[in-house]
Amino acid sequence: MLPSLNDCKILKQGKKGLDKRSPQQIRLWVQNQINKNRKPCNVQRWTTPEKRVIKEVFGKYIDPDCSVYPSAEEIRDAVSTHKEIENRTPRKIKSQIQHLKKLKSQVSRLWISLMLHIFSTWPQMHIHFHACTVITVIFFFNYLFFSPQLKFC
Repeated sequence: MLPSLNDCKILKQGKKGLDKRSPQQIRLWVQNQINKNRKPCNVQRWTTPEKRVIKEVFGKYIDPDCSVYPSAEEIRDAVSTHKEIENRTPRKIKSQIQHLKKLKSQVSRLWISLMLHIFSTWPQMHIHFHACTVITVIFFFNYLFFSPQLKFC
C-alpha cells in the first residue's frame, strides 16, 4: 500500500535525497522500491493447441453476441476430456474465453467498417461488381475471420 501524501512529507524530512522531491514523486519512488523487491511472476502463454481446444469446445461462448460464459462444471468437464488444457484452471480458461470474445468483437467491428468503406467508395471508383462477386468476397472474409481455426487470435 502506498503512503499518503502527508506520510510522504514526513518521509521527505527523514530521508536524505528526498528533500527536493514533491510528495507525488516520493510516492512513485516508494512504488518503484516495492516493485524492485517483487519476485517476477511466471506467465504461462497460451499455446496454439490450447487455443484450438478452447475455440472448438467453447466456440459458442466466444461469439460476441453471447452474453454468458461456461459454468465452472462445464469447464472442468472439458479439462478432464482434453489433455491440452489439463494444466489450466477454470478461472484462466474463462479469462481466455473473455479475451478471445474481445478479439473477435474487435475483428467484427473492423470487418464492418471495412465493408462500409468499400461499399461507400465503390460509386466514386466507378467499379461495378456482380452480386455474385460481392457475395463471394463476403463469404471469403467471413471464413477467413470467423472460422474455428482462427489464426489471428
